[in-house]
Amino acid sequence: MRICFLGDAGSIHLRRWVDYFIKAGYEVDIISFSPCPVEGPTVHLLAKGCTGRLAYITGMFKIRRLLKKIQPDLLHAHYATSFGLLAVLSGFHPLVVSAWGSDVLVAPKQSIFLKLIVERVFKKADALTSDSTYMSGCMLELLKGRPKILKTVTMGVSRDWFKSLPDSSKNELQILSLRGHQAIYNIDIILRSMADVLKAVPEAVLVVAGEGPETNSLQALAGSLGILENVKFVGQLPHAQVQDYLNQSAISVSVPTSDATAVSLLETMACGSFPVVSDLPANREWVEDSVNGLIVAIRDTSDLSRALIKSLQDIPLRQNAIELNRQKIRAKAIWENNMAEMEELYRELQKDTCSFPDMEVARRLCLMANAASPHTEKWAAELARRGWKVDIISFLPAEIPRVKVHVVPRLLSGRTEFVFLHLRWIAQTVRKLQPDIVHVHYATSFGFLGAAAKVHPLIISAWGSDIFSFPRTSFLHRYLLEKILKKADVLCSTSRIMAAEMQKYVNPESQIDVIPFGVDIERFSPPARQAKQDPGAPVIFGVAKYLQPVYGLDILLRAFALLEERCPGRALLRIAGDGPEKKKLQNLAARLGITQQVEWLGAIPNCEVADLYRSLDVVVVPSRQESFGVTAVEGSACGCPIIASNVGGLPEVVINRQTGLLIPPEDVQELCQAMEFMIAHPEKRLLMGQTGRKLVVEHYDFQRNVTQMEEVYHRSLQAWRP
Repeated sequence: MRICFLGDAGSIHLRRWVDYFIKAGYEVDIISFSPCPVEGPTVHLLAKGCTGRLAYITGMFKIRRLLKKIQPDLLHAHYATSFGLLAVLSGFHPLVVSAWGSDVLVAPKQSIFLKLIVERVFKKADALTSDSTYMSGCMLELLKGRPKILKTVTMGVSRDWFKSLPDSSKNELQILSLRGHQAIYNIDIILRSMADVLKAVPEAVLVVAGEGPETNSLQALAGSLGILENVKFVGQLPHAQVQDYLNQSAISVSVPTSDATAVSLLETMACGSFPVVSDLPANREWVEDSVNGLIVAIRDTSDLSRALIKSLQDIPLRQNAIELNRQKIRAKAIWENNMAEMEELYRELQKDTCSFPDMEVARRLCLMANAASPHTEKWAAELARRGWKVDIISFLPAEIPRVKVHVVPRLLSGRTEFVFLHLRWIAQTVRKLQPDIVHVHYATSFGFLGAAAKVHPLIISAWGSDIFSFPRTSFLHRYLLEKILKKADVLCSTSRIMAAEMQKYVNPESQIDVIPFGVDIERFSPPARQAKQDPGAPVIFGVAKYLQPVYGLDILLRAFALLEERCPGRALLRIAGDGPEKKKLQNLAARLGITQQVEWLGAIPNCEVADLYRSLDVVVVPSRQESFGVTAVEGSACGCPIIASNVGGLPEVVINRQTGLLIPPEDVQELCQAMEFMIAHPEKRLLMGQTGRKLVVEHYDFQRNVTQMEEVYHRSLQAWRP
């Protein structure tokens, strides 16, 4: 593929994009007003010898000729105004436009003319990217609800930045500023605050990197404040030296008036330097005040002075923030991972996302499932990203990017025993959508509707209670399940044990495809755990589950209370989730006398589950019944050993004595002994976590599992003959 980038060739950020794709084997060109200061990419200048508005006008006429000469497969404009407008005027497609910050956060507010330009650019682009969730929200407002591919792709930090982290060599009194010398970055406020800081901490040092139109006036200000002995202006740093300065500096300060996600903030967090940042939405996506950094009011000298003094004096706060920040970066801001996402987007726009060459156009897929389920959302979003046209028929509403959710009208308050009343609406909707495939998630309810509507090819995926509980209710329930499953063209299960159970209700020769609920192995990834280096630290056990009896959290609390008697002060327990049993479980913890050792986190967003597991030493899954074991897989992906009940699909995802320990269900004594083992054997705990991570990467990588499902779709499309 040949990619043409339209942007400032002198920008280090654009050059990082270009370097990545050159190394990945792509043909890369840059169209720019300025030459590239390094060798590598082919740079085409829009206006040689022209500057200002004349250069821009000249570029408007020249860009079409350049694109005809280059003949790229894709055009990617960086910065919505200026370069974005030039890209739109060229008429070239496919077009990706990346917003960088002020083009979205500032320009549309300056004039109605600029706002109209940005809106037009966004409307004409085939895909948009931003580097923060906040900026993506602002872009959606400008789009006025129009459907659009919009990806939040953080500029990110290279994995190489984690190879050298010399915390011991940090100057505990050194503060670093990395932003440019422009009014928006408020370097003058930093200097004025430094004058107050030196009254409290006379040995403090401020290193001011960067250059800009205000450099001379800033140096003069430092002189007038009498702080030149403690302030070092080091000029514009080559990117290779930024890491060295961050590794040497205990604190990094960045207090602009407006900003998207700043790469310097991400680099600060990766290098273990403590961030002090201005109160902006993009900063709050990364920094929690007084937890992993400090947030200060914009252009408030006294507030910044207070924060810098606290940062210099509160060493425990800084130390606690180091690992928290590195975990955040590993989870969401690894440069190579984010660029791999961009590669996928490029291929998608080139209509090369389908896994099979004979699928030349995107197929239309209709899922019949609970759209509010995180599992449904994850599968639907990924299939849509791969080029499938996805519709969901659901009893509950949900918002999923590029997926249309059709909500079933609720009759008789939606009672499941009257599910047949929805049959006519379901059949009419499916006929209207004309999908190539109908995929039902959950064999009963939606399975009944899909089978009764006589849609084909029909794929039915069982989820658990529809196979393990429903047919055991009565003879009629068993008969109904058998009829439903026999109507399907393809049957799927998430575990081998569930597939074996399904086999009881279908013809012996029927094939059942086992496709697990895999995990995102990049998001669910292990951290560097300080707790493993400190044998005296409490071992943190925990789990994220819906609080209901089937998951055995009462057993966990009783076992933990027994553990506290045998190993007082050696363990902590974290429970995330909400549900009907919450109050009952909290009362049980109080009666057992372990309230101080149990942390109730409540329901946490799905995007924070990986962070939870990275904070744990052991994940405990004491379920009474479990059809698959997503929790165990997610925990293993994060490098945690697992203690799990030997029920359902859990023995398939937890290998006893290799990736964790399997115990009899509802056995308090055995669960307590397993937790004791984990406390007593930290080296085995670590090895189990590492082995579990390998198991997940090999068998439960979500991307591989989706590809397996695509293979099932492909096979059913080839086999079905109406």
